[in-house]
Amino acid sequence: MKKLIFILLFVIAFTSCKNEAKIESTEIETISKEDITTSIYPESITKVFEAHGGIDNWNKMKTLSFTMEKQNGKEVTTTNLKSRAELIDTPTYTMGFDGENLWVSEKEGNEYKGNAKFYKGLMMYFYAMPFIVGDDGIIYEDAEPLVFEGKTYPGVLISYDAGVGASPDDQYVVYIMPKQGKWNG
Repeated sequence: MKKLIFILLFVIAFTSCKNEAKIESTEIETISKEDITTSIYPESITKVFEAHGGIDNWNKMKTLSFTMEKQNGKEVTTTNLKSRAELIDTPTYTMGFDGENLWVSEKEGNEYKGNAKFYKGLMMYFYAMPFIVGDDGIIYEDAEPLVFEGKTYPGVLISYDAGVGASPDDQYVVYIMPKQGKWNG
């Protein structure tokens, strides 16, 4: 009988010391995400940027480098996308722009016959399309749609504020593939 009382006391003591799991309930508040557009670009240009990977991704990039085959050999252009400093290296000359000064260094007695001020940034401008039309100082207007082979392509006229770029009177039209939203370059 002593054993029975001892076992009974042991069971009572054991169960009274047992930690009970506390159940806490947490109320979850559902917050709906609002789609707020804060773009400084027209909707049509924003869609073009998105179709090509997004302007935010472009803005994270630091350097653009490309090579073009020319009659006298390869022309390699490297541009700092933040400062627009640029180096163009060819077999006959090297052209550089440090953000303030433009220079040309001729190689092996070759004479540079181009317009360095005009050529600086020219090819980079076209390689960086469509994102280059996201630069400051650009004016966007609707352009007359282009109809080609029975298809209509909406257009955006790109022009520049006074004092922007080497050729502020230039104008370009970005035509857009309606289904894909891509620049039709």
